[in-house]
Formats: sequence, structure tokens, C-alpha cells
Amino acid sequence: DRIRKAREAAERKALIERERAARADELEAANKVLSVRDKWLQTTAAAANELLSTTDVPASVNAALATIGENLECDRVSVMQHIVDDNAASDADELGIMRLLYEWDAEGIAAQNDNPNLRDISADGVEDWFRQILAGQSVGGLVEALEEPFRSSMQSLNVKSTYAVPVFVEGKIWGMVGMDHCRESRQ
Repeated sequence: DRIRKAREAAERKALIERERAARADELEAANKVLSVRDKWLQTTAAAANELLSTTDVPASVNAALATIGENLECDRVSVMQHIVDDNAASDADELGIMRLLYEWDAEGIAAQNDNPNLRDISADGVEDWFRQILAGQSVGGLVEALEEPFRSSMQSLNVKSTYAVPVFVEGKIWGMVGMDHCRESRQ
């Protein structure tokens, strides 16, 4: 009987240890999420301050993009305007393009703006992403999982993962802020 009770006590202790470890893992994951959220909020505030610090709009935008890129450890941050062609011939054409207006690149990262073929991003191959952005949702993921021809265009810039956040002006979609990771893919 004493052996059985000792075995039950050991099993209870092991169960409590597993539950404690699982709870510690949950708390660590929650703290990580909160830490990332805090970093995003601090970066957003710093970028907003950059935008409001001068009347020189291009200089303000470039400073804000640098703040975002450096603080969030991105390799490229861009501002793209959504443009729709009234003479659209296909589903992808009806979704329009995103035209690169501003860009910040980390040291050693090739500029997207240097390639005239990549200044306008069509919805071709990423129609679902365009629909999500136009609906006000953020999108992103690993470039290797994307459809052609978007995957190849991003790979030509050495992009491993890319993310976009929609920008609205007066309640209407204006464009997006894009963030690329070129040195390593990030989720």
C-alpha cells in the first residue's frame, strides 16, 4: 500500500510539473506577443512623430520609413499607392496596381525603386492579397509560397518574406505600407 501511495504521489507530482511547465510556456508565448505589440506601438508612435516633425513631406516619409525599418528589423519598407485602370481587361487588372512612391532600404539591400519593372506591382498572382488589402486587412507571408509571377519578382529582389498593411485616407483605400525581409524569412 505504501508503494502504491508513493507511486500515486510521484505521478501527481509529475502531472503538476507538466502542467506548470505548460503554463510557463503559455505565459512566455503571451509575453512575447505583448513585447512585439509594444515594439510595434512604440515604432508607430516614433514614425508618426517623424511624419509630423517637418513640412518637408518626402523627408518626413523617408525618416518614418527608416524608423519603421530599423525598429522592426525589416530590410525594406515602402509606401505604395493603389491605382486602378478604368480600362481593365482581366480580374487582376480590375484590382489595379500598387505603385511604389517611397522606399527605405537597409544597408546592403537592393532598392526596389532601382528596377523600373518592379515599381508597379500588379495583382497578378496575388489577387487574394489585393482583395484583402482593399478590404482593409493586412497580408503577408513567405515568398516561396507565393504564386507566379509575384514570387519571381520578389525573389529577384532577394525577398524571403513580405508583409503589407493597408493605408486609408478619408475612409477609402489609398495604398499600403510594405515590409520586406531579405536576409532571412520572418513570420
